[in-house]
Amino acid sequence: MTRLKLILAALAVLALGALALFHLDTPASAQYPVPGDYDDAHEWHDASWWWANHPDWVRQHHPTWWGAPDADDVWRPASWWWQNNPGWVRHHHPEWWGDWDDDHVWRPADWWWTHRANWVYRHHPEWWGAFYQGTWYPAGWWVRNFPDWVRLYHPDWWGAFYQGTWYPAPWWYANQPQYVTNNYPDWWGASYQGMWYPASWWYANRPQYVVVNHPDWWGDYDDYHVWRPAGWWCRQNPQWVVVNHPDWWGDYDDDDNWRPAPWWWHHDPDWVRINHPYWWGDYDNAHVWHPDSWWYMRNPQWAQRHHPDWYGDYDEHHRWHDLYWWGARNPQYIQQRHPQWSFAMQQAIVHQQIQRQRALHLAELTARQQQQMLAANAALAQAAARQRMQQQRLAQQLALTRQRQERMQQIALQQAQAKNLLNAQQLAQLNAARQRAQQQALAQQQRVAQAAQQAQQAAAQQRQQALINQKALAQKAAEQQAQFKARQDLLQKQQAAGLNAAQRAAQGRALQTQRAAQMNAAQEKARLASQAQHAAQMNAAQEAAQQRAREQALHAAQLNAARQAAQDKARQQALQAQHAAQMRAAQQAALERSHQQALEAQRAAQMRAAQQAALERSRQQALQAQRAAQMRAAQQAALERSRQQALQVQRAAQIRAAQQAALERSRQQALQVQRAAQIRAAQQAAIQERVRQQQAAAHHMPPAMHAPAPPQTAQKHHGMPM
Repeated sequence: MTRLKLILAALAVLALGALALFHLDTPASAQYPVPGDYDDAHEWHDASWWWANHPDWVRQHHPTWWGAPDADDVWRPASWWWQNNPGWVRHHHPEWWGDWDDDHVWRPADWWWTHRANWVYRHHPEWWGAFYQGTWYPAGWWVRNFPDWVRLYHPDWWGAFYQGTWYPAPWWYANQPQYVTNNYPDWWGASYQGMWYPASWWYANRPQYVVVNHPDWWGDYDDYHVWRPAGWWCRQNPQWVVVNHPDWWGDYDDDDNWRPAPWWWHHDPDWVRINHPYWWGDYDNAHVWHPDSWWYMRNPQWAQRHHPDWYGDYDEHHRWHDLYWWGARNPQYIQQRHPQWSFAMQQAIVHQQIQRQRALHLAELTARQQQQMLAANAALAQAAARQRMQQQRLAQQLALTRQRQERMQQIALQQAQAKNLLNAQQLAQLNAARQRAQQQALAQQQRVAQAAQQAQQAAAQQRQQALINQKALAQKAAEQQAQFKARQDLLQKQQAAGLNAAQRAAQGRALQTQRAAQMNAAQEKARLASQAQHAAQMNAAQEAAQQRAREQALHAAQLNAARQAAQDKARQQALQAQHAAQMRAAQQAALERSHQQALEAQRAAQMRAAQQAALERSRQQALQAQRAAQMRAAQQAALERSRQQALQVQRAAQIRAAQQAALERSRQQALQVQRAAQIRAAQQAAIQERVRQQQAAAHHMPPAMHAPAPPQTAQKHHGMPM
């Protein structure tokens, strides 16, 4: 009975200690809420337990349970790390997306997408991910589970695999920046406050910085005012890109991924020179290739001096665009300001028409692939609902835009012919280029049809393989669940057996003590003490036996854990071997494709070399025509200057003649005034002479004759001119 009381007292003390520890730890834990979930026995475990025991299950069901062990090997969630060591997170795990809410509680990206989606669109469009069956998952989860869906709908989720795990571009820039520079120059972005952000973040938060410093970050805003790079637009609607942004140069690689011109110039410049010589640009001092628009924004004098064949002009916002952009937007403007570029402009328009036909077939192929994928999974169709709505809207706008553009380009061609800006040879070259474009369009259509059939076959094989993999994963999960349940049952049985043994031992000791007390009530205290000592020894032996049983149970559990770890390691090795085999098969297939493509490229190169020679001759002729036109323009300007000088001399002579005539008139007027003055003076003198004669005569007259003159005579005298 005493032993049982001791056991109960010890259990009570342990319970009180655990409760005290729980209350002491509660305030610190409340600051950093640790995620978790219930197991099959409805027992709750935090994220650290799940990561330690079932990491694959966490990656599949809770990929945003981000965290890592601290210096004391205690697992801490991402919120703890962002609060206590944000610099470490920025350097090692920038993919732990999240932010603090109004109560200064750090929330992961899935919480923000669920509760504040509009806020995320405005401030953090770089938190890549989407909803699947009502739950938001990050880009890494999508790449692992639905890679084809990501390829068809989100090529803007930049990232790559490292040791079997997919990481987004910010992680790569933080951990292996040189690898990104060497392999992915098309991951556009820059650092801000010690952390790298992609171009979408910059367009959302610092758009003017992009306009001034990075005009080569090609892209545009979607219906939700989220900036998307050119690769996303080329996948969603390649026709829209050709019609609206023909200066977004790029092409598709062997994996059917669209890569911009900087990527191609970095990986295969010789291929670009042969297949896309119109991708104008050059390398900077760091051997990074930039397009012509970047150079004209940074150093226009250098571009004009070293590349005078980069034809283009500035728009109303003082942004420089090349001839291909103007050919799609406003060809009449270029022909009016630069008539010597008319032939080059028409060549750019023909090139755009070729690209338009190619984009049409690519759009049909992409649409078929998307339909096949969405038809097999309704949840994926729901996840892509926004993109599908935008595709429909763009398709409606595209028809009107394309018609307006074709009409504008036709008018520009007619005006060039009417103004004799194109000679017969140039018109013949343009017609031949259009015929080649039609032939290439037919050949491209046949290739697209064949590719569609191959894609359907590959999709069927992938679906079968996906079903096999899904069944294998389900079987594996069932086995893991059965093993976990077996371990739980074994531990419960061992614990129950230990408790039953302890209870039976305690009951037996209690009965023995009671009988001994009844039978030996009259014995001496010494014998009672001896029996008590013997009982204590027995209890110690039983305690040792129980301790050995517990140690054996613990050893058995450790052995089970070691076997489970070995099985997990074997499964991981099997998966790695399977992945390596798939990679080798893919590499072999890629080598075969590259071999076939090399043969086709060799044949195409020969044809393109001939075309290039013809283009070079036409370019030389165009340059000669341009120089002749410039000379004629200079002669006309000289004639115009001489004509203006002659007009100025004539006007000066007329002015001098007018001045002389005015002087002559003034001299004649002065002479007339002088003569009139002389006449008046003579008249005055005559009048004075007559008056004097009359006065003299009046002095010699008789008195009767000195009568006053009649009034008429006086009036007549006063009326005479003086």
